Amino acid sequence: MHPHPPASPRGSLDAAVFLFAALFTAIPESLLIWFSSLRESKAFWTNAGGYSLGIRNTVLLYYYPLAALVFLLLIGLTALFISELHPPLTLLKLKLAALLACWGLFFSSLAISTADNIINLLEGRSLLNHHQPRISFSN
Repeated sequence: MHPHPPASPRGSLDAAVFLFAALFTAIPESLLIWFSSLRESKAFWTNAGGYSLGIRNTVLLYYYPLAALVFLLLIGLTALFISELHPPLTLLKLKLAALLACWGLFFSSLAISTADNIINLLEGRSLLNHHQPRISFSN
């Protein structure tokens, strides 16, 4: 007799759907981490970094909408996890690990921005200084 019942086809299907949803969530999260690191890089906002204006504008315009989208995807993924809290335990552990990894990716993008904001305050710059060049019309 097994200590845990074997995975039912339904449980395996639920786990597969959940893992696909987690992968679907991890893709924009990876983009958000990249955007976060670019936003906080001084070279990104200058020509010295070699980044095109198109990439700079994309990060500038879509960072916050992307962060909101990722957050909503994580809320949905968490709701999906909670709605499927049933044995077998091995699938539950796998789904929990995927959920925690997705939340970890999200918080790592927040950590990048938060760390830079703290450095800005310690160095006497404004809190949300993203090293964007200021346009001046005087000499």
